[in-house]
Amino acid sequence: LYYIILYYIILYYIIHITLLYSDYCPSGWSVQRKASYDAMTCDPMAGIKCEKPYQCVHSQCGMSFCCVNTKHLKQWIDQKEAEADMHDDSQEEL
Repeated sequence: LYYIILYYIILYYIIHITLLYSDYCPSGWSVQRKASYDAMTCDPMAGIKCEKPYQCVHSQCGMSFCCVNTKHLKQWIDQKEAEADMHDDSQEEL
């Protein structure tokens, strides 16, 4: 059990360090991750687009990745939560 907990703690830090110091996106931006933690790639010309609020950003390695400015991501999440609260409130009134 101890090794399993230690494994998940190490995995948690590796993921967060990768997100913070990745070369996929510009400084202050975060890359969108798949369930397998691989970086999400995009190609607008081929019709492979990013989900909102992510944008397709061309990186130094020559590939394009789905990236979002960290501040914009927080604002987008707050907006979605507010919309959900308003929807819940309107459902309660009915």
